[in-house]
Amino acid sequence: FKINHANAGISTFLALASGLLAWRVAQDRHIVPLKAMSLGLAASLCLALSASGYQAMAPMAPMIFLLGWMRALLRNGFDEVAPALFVKRLALMVVIFGCGVLLYGLSVYLTQEFYGLSQLSKGYALSGSLVSSTGALQMTLARFLVYFEQFLFLPQHLIPRVAKWLFLGLLAVYPLALIHRSSKLKPLSAVWYIGVGLLLACGFLILPWLLGIMRTPNGYRYNGIVSLALVYAGFALIALESAPRLLTGRMTGGLMKGLALTLLLIFVFQHNAASFVTYNLNRRDWSIAARMIERIEAMSDLDAVTDNGAKPLIVYPVGRLPTASERPYAMPAHAGPMDSSIVECGVMNCHTIRLYHLLQLSASKTIRYDRSAGRVGDRKVRQLFRGPLSTMQPWPHPTSIKLLPEGILLVLLGDDGP
Repeated sequence: FKINHANAGISTFLALASGLLAWRVAQDRHIVPLKAMSLGLAASLCLALSASGYQAMAPMAPMIFLLGWMRALLRNGFDEVAPALFVKRLALMVVIFGCGVLLYGLSVYLTQEFYGLSQLSKGYALSGSLVSSTGALQMTLARFLVYFEQFLFLPQHLIPRVAKWLFLGLLAVYPLALIHRSSKLKPLSAVWYIGVGLLLACGFLILPWLLGIMRTPNGYRYNGIVSLALVYAGFALIALESAPRLLTGRMTGGLMKGLALTLLLIFVFQHNAASFVTYNLNRRDWSIAARMIERIEAMSDLDAVTDNGAKPLIVYPVGRLPTASERPYAMPAHAGPMDSSIVECGVMNCHTIRLYHLLQLSASKTIRYDRSAGRVGDRKVRQLFRGPLSTMQPWPHPTSIKLLPEGILLVLLGDDGP
């Protein structure tokens, strides 16, 4: 995720623009057809471009649409969910965002056909092989329920338990506000009003998990569910803006606003602390890379192995660099896509194989550092170099780096060390 900041930022902006344009079409009941078609096409194009830049941000588009609808529901009451209007808006949502998904899929297909990419890359780019059997679907949905429970009730790396309880309090505001708003409606109208409102909220909660549900190869990766941030922000917005006016008593409204502001302040504090940890880890990793290069470039056989710089020096790392020793948050004990954080991983993003990138960026001479062909993992390196590894110690021991005819062998710190 660290190397995709630009893509992620642009994709977020495009997804938000897509959702706002689509809601603009749905909200205006007297919009001119030509203007509606133009805004709808723009919304579809923004969604397709957002998915092209960073797939995980694309669910924010329909989420913004639903959030706008939920806010209007609390502001204007039953008029926003009259059966005819409900069907019209639902159809608009399906058509606009469906066209966006089709445009994205078509662009990916044409691009891959033109460049002759493999079927594997096609499957990944089109959000994976959609579940191919009933058993696979059941397994995927079962994992979703486990992870969704964790999202609601258990602490994760940047979200402590107290923030989860605050969020659940804000989450309860919405159905309470629906019930209060429907108190003057006829029984059938009240049931319809509350039912549609809860349906919109369920869609808002589930949309960030779509990539995990659809992808069988990757499952629920942390950076695939980053649009969950909008769930927190959305219900905090409702608590701050709409719900307090609908709940009787100034004290109740003030309490809800206080909970929302407290939740936002917790997020700001946690992310500032995480930025500080990441900054220190990055400084540590760059310093380690510089010291490694000093040792490597001082080796007498270096020119012979690299053919005086004509050949790249293949890097074979074993083990890993440690995560942050002093963290402002505790690691959760449960497993899932949010059980660890890239915040703790430094420049290499917890992938030791990327060490050659760091060495290449820090190199002072004309030596080119590269990785081995075929992405040789830790276990394979241990098998290939069992003999040399038996006499080596983890970094920063003098024997932690050994120059071999095949390349440079590095033994790092961490629990995976020999």
